[in-house]
Amino acid sequence: MSTTLRLCGWLLLLLPVSLSADTLYRSVDPEGRVIYSDTPQSDSVETQRIKVESKPSAAAQQQAQQRESEIRRAADKAVAQREYKRKQRARVVEQAKQQLQQAEQHLEQAKVLKDEDRQSFGGGAGRRIRPEYFERIKQAETEVEAARKRLQDARFGR
Repeated sequence: MSTTLRLCGWLLLLLPVSLSADTLYRSVDPEGRVIYSDTPQSDSVETQRIKVESKPSAAAQQQAQQRESEIRRAADKAVAQREYKRKQRARVVEQAKQQLQQAEQHLEQAKVLKDEDRQSFGGGAGRRIRPEYFERIKQAETEVEAARKRLQDARFGR
């Protein structure tokens, strides 16, 4: 016999068992022993057919539906919270980008050398840039670095 044919034979033998699983028989043999099986016993004194519910009870179905509703509500709430946090982080990132742009513009403006940034020496010996100019640039660069850090923190959700 081939393997396929044997497999088909076993499946055919198992098929009636799986199809008849909804009905059980309680039989009492002549010696008084109770036998439960999926087929009635031919030599039994008494046979009782027992219908087995193959689906959950109405109460169990209702409980399952309630649990499913609770799970769906919890999942919907989690999705809404995630979406809210995503939008909130996007707003924070956009705000940080704008602050960085403003800080970079301020730095460019700070680098512009103005007449008041020059210091004249007596007798036309020349002019020199005041230390305040360099302090102004240093402060603007510090603001740019701080704005870059805030943007990086916003992007990573810190």
